[in-house]
Amino acid sequence: MFRLSGKYTLITGGTTGIGFETAKKFHAEGAHVAITGNNPETLNFAQRFFGKDVWVIPSDAGSFAAQTILRDTIKARWPRIDALFLNAGIVTSHKLEEESEESFDRLISINLKGPFFLLQSMLPLLANPSSVILCGSVSGHIGKSGTSAVYSASKGALLALGRALAAEFLDRQIRVNSISPGPIMTPAFDKLGLDNTQRVYQEARAMIPVGHLGTPADVADAAVFLASDESRFLLGTDITVDGGMINV
Repeated sequence: MFRLSGKYTLITGGTTGIGFETAKKFHAEGAHVAITGNNPETLNFAQRFFGKDVWVIPSDAGSFAAQTILRDTIKARWPRIDALFLNAGIVTSHKLEEESEESFDRLISINLKGPFFLLQSMLPLLANPSSVILCGSVSGHIGKSGTSAVYSASKGALLALGRALAAEFLDRQIRVNSISPGPIMTPAFDKLGLDNTQRVYQEARAMIPVGHLGTPADVADAAVFLASDESRFLLGTDITVDGGMINV
């Protein structure tokens, strides 16, 4: 039996890394899957990889206007959304004195503002019941994670948003939960630059009790669980997929 059979699911930032792996698992579990991305190269790769099996939609996760456009695009083809995985995000490693207003605004727009207004736009399409999954980070829980203070702040705010909305949506039976990945081997780390990437990996390994970094599949498995009816008794919960980084 497929765990997501017949469910309409949308994954933002689904053309690479965690989102891409989650799309593969959602599809394998019987879901109708749509993914978004903003990079022409990864959009083209995802389209070639999935073919007609997954709906690949260009969309800017940090644009306010793009959220309404995405909602209207989905509404034109699908009757509802059963599971929404707000996964799109960027990571930086700037120190406080290195941060600029432009970099700050871009990160907050993609990691916090975009998910907030996409969820607002998608409310009329969310089924009753349905599942909303926010992609947080261990950086929203702890200070020493090799990433910037702004990134940590954005993920901490996203986790707080999830708890608040879990209460707000009770009458709608929209379950809001989150996943906080620890250091995961994804292309996002490569954008930090070679020296920074190697430093982050070394620091991360030293903090992870299991002794190695996670994979996108580790997070995707948690997303499948939260999107499925198996998690119907979970509400306002954050699942840390971090090799024991926070709790051990």
